[in-house]
Amino acid sequence: MAPVAAAGFVLVAALLVNAALVGAVAGTLTFAVRLHPVWGGLLAVGGFLGETVLLGSYRLEPAAAHGLPLVALTFLAAWLTGRFLEVRAHWRHVWATLAALGGALLAGMLGLSLIGRYLGLPPR
Repeated sequence: MAPVAAAGFVLVAALLVNAALVGAVAGTLTFAVRLHPVWGGLLAVGGFLGETVLLGSYRLEPAAAHGLPLVALTFLAAWLTGRFLEVRAHWRHVWATLAALGGALLAGMLGLSLIGRYLGLPPR
């Protein structure tokens, strides 16, 4: 693989890892402070795009096309996991929040693995 192509893969991978972490943390914080998920999702999307486009060196279209699905996946995984564990399983709020963060990070890792398989990267 040429060095320029490897650098492109590294940029895309950094964007996707950033998207997974932003979504997981935003979903966990939305659940922890009992914010409505619509407002939390809008803040997560705005924060991700602001960080990658304004502070990072990405353009808006690639950042939105590649990163926002992973932000939405991990955000919803965190919020729904926490909500389910607190309401249905009757866990305490603190433990449900920690489990929600762990579940969202696991969902993000699985999503990144799936994207890596799609790009043809070897499994780790």
